[in-house]
Amino acid sequence: TDPTDPTDPTDPVEDAFEENDTIETASELFCDEEKTLTARDDDVFVVEVRAGDALGAQVTSAGLALTTVIMTLEGEILAEGTDSRLARTETLAAGNYIVKVSPADAFGTYRLKAACQAPQLVLNNPTVTSGCSSTGASAAPVGLALLALMTLRRRRP
Repeated sequence: TDPTDPTDPTDPVEDAFEENDTIETASELFCDEEKTLTARDDDVFVVEVRAGDALGAQVTSAGLALTTVIMTLEGEILAEGTDSRLARTETLAAGNYIVKVSPADAFGTYRLKAACQAPQLVLNNPTVTSGCSSTGASAAPVGLALLALMTLRRRRP
């Protein structure tokens, strides 16, 4: 069978995000969003990240040979992965980044998940051993509020 022949019944149907084959025609993908897609050609997505976030892209398939690349809008490659290895960047500047998934030679469906990870919280004063400040007030509510703010991500509307 010919997977490029539109009359062939074994040909996988294009996904709803086509024609997302280039950076210029990239579809939007949100942090922590997972999509089921069709691998027929390159699939290109744009993901917005916050300053300091790391970006990961994980693909899973039933035996397709897929490669994943995370890059800048200018095409500079930041990370590479496969369907057996996560593509993951180090911390990034705020902005839009590209996730590109390419099939080697097989066609079929796969799942793509983008994950944005906030930097780890670092305590500046490790000598504090109790939950109270020198005034006797607890810092827990403030610390929890800061932690919640740091982990907020842009979600799909």
